Amino acid sequence: MISYVVLVSPRPFTMHLSNSFGEGSLSKIVQLLTAVLLRKQCINTRKTLRSLCLNSSYQMSSCQYKDHLRSIECPYCFPHELSQPFNIVMSHSSTITKLSFSSSTLREIWEAILECIHLEDLTLSWVDICDDEVDPFFQVCKKVKHLRMTMVEIDRPPSGFLDDDTDTFILPNVTTLALRDIEISCPPIPYTSPYCIGIWIRRCPKLCSLEFNLRLSTITIKDEEMAALLRQMTDLRRLDAPYCKFGPLCIRELLSYEQEIWINGNRVQKRRLQRLCDTVEALDFNGQSQGTDGVVQAILSNCPRLKYLCGAKITVTEIINGAEWVSTDLTTLVIQLEADVDQETPEGMEKQRFVFRQLGKLIRLRFLSLSNESARTLDMRLRAGLDELANLKNLELFGFEFDHCQNMQIEDATWIVNNWPGIKDLVGLVNQDPDACSLVTDLFRSRGVRVQK
Repeated sequence: MISYVVLVSPRPFTMHLSNSFGEGSLSKIVQLLTAVLLRKQCINTRKTLRSLCLNSSYQMSSCQYKDHLRSIECPYCFPHELSQPFNIVMSHSSTITKLSFSSSTLREIWEAILECIHLEDLTLSWVDICDDEVDPFFQVCKKVKHLRMTMVEIDRPPSGFLDDDTDTFILPNVTTLALRDIEISCPPIPYTSPYCIGIWIRRCPKLCSLEFNLRLSTITIKDEEMAALLRQMTDLRRLDAPYCKFGPLCIRELLSYEQEIWINGNRVQKRRLQRLCDTVEALDFNGQSQGTDGVVQAILSNCPRLKYLCGAKITVTEIINGAEWVSTDLTTLVIQLEADVDQETPEGMEKQRFVFRQLGKLIRLRFLSLSNESARTLDMRLRAGLDELANLKNLELFGFEFDHCQNMQIEDATWIVNNWPGIKDLVGLVNQDPDACSLVTDLFRSRGVRVQK
C-alpha cells in the first residue's frame, strides 16, 4: 500500500493507492489525480502543496512541485528503495524544513539531507548510523532545531567530540531533543554510551525540551550529572528522564538565574532572562531514587507553568511546612504522597485535610495518582478531607494502587461519583475488608467507573 498525502488549502486529504497496479501505472495515476486537483482548485494549489508521505518507492516527477514541498515522511523504507527519496529530497532541498525516516540505513541519503538548507525538524527511527556516516549525521544535527530519534544505534561519536569544547561540536540550533532507546555502540575507551550521549546533550546550548530514555535503562544518571545539563539550558519546557535522579542539585539549577555556556572553548557565566522553573511545563524523573526529600514540594511551589509532573516522594509534613503551591495548571500529577502522620488522631486528620485542600486547588487535574510503595498515602475518606477535592471536576483517573490499607465506605464512593462527573478509572484497593470492598466497588461500577485493584 502506498499513501500519498497532499495537504491542500483549505482541507488536507490522503489517497491510499494499491501498488497492485504496478509502479508505472501507479505513477501515472498519482500524476493524473494531482493534475486534476491542480486544475480544479480555485486557488493556486501549487503554492499550497506542503507534505508528502512515502510508504513505498514509486516514480513521480517531483520537479513539478519544487517550489512548494516542505515536509517528507518516509516510513518503512528498505535500503534498496532509498534512491527515490534521495531524488525527491534533492529536488526539494531549497524548501524542505521537515524530514522523517524509518530505515535500517540512510547511507545513500545523507548527502541529500545536507543539501536541505532550511531543514529544521528531523525524525529518525530504527536507523543504524555506521562509522562512515557519523560525520555527515552530526553535520545534519548542527542544522536542525528539533531532533527526535527512536531505536537508533550510532557506531561512534565524531573524532575529537569528547575532548573538543570549541564551536566545532556545538549543536547551536537544537531546542527540542528526544532520545528514545539510543546507543553509541563503540564508544572510545574508557567512556560509556551514556557518557557520550550526556556530552552530546550538553553540546546543545539552546535546548528547551529534552526527552531522555536510554536503551541501557539500568544505568541511572546522577543528580550532579543532570544538574550539569540543566546548567547549560537557556530555557526548559519539557524534561522526560525517567531513569535520571532529580535531587537538590537539579532543584538549585531550576531556581537559578545563572547559566553556563561555552564560547570558543571557554566556560562563561551568563544570566538567564527567566529561571528554568518559570518556563518548565513537564517533568518526569526517577521516582524511586534516594535523596529527593523536599524536591517535589520545591517543584510544586516554584513552577507556575507546570502541567505534567511524574516524580518522587513527598510527605504530608513537607507540604504543611512548605510554601503554597503555584503549579495550579497541572493536568497530570503522579507522586508518592506519604502520610507521615497518625491518621486516626484529630491532629492527623487536620493535617491530611490541609493536604487535600492543596490538591483541591489543582482544578485542571485529569490524572491524579498518590501511590507510595513503602508507606500509606492519604485516607481517602470524607472524614479525613476527601471533600476538599470537590473542585476537581475534570478528574478522569484517581489512583492509590500501592496502599492496601484504605477503608473507603459507601458514602465516600457516593460522594466521588456525584462530585467528579468525569471520573472513569479508580486504581487501588478501595477497602481492605473484602466484603466492604465488594460493596464499594459495585457502587463505582454501577455508575460506570472502572475499578482496578
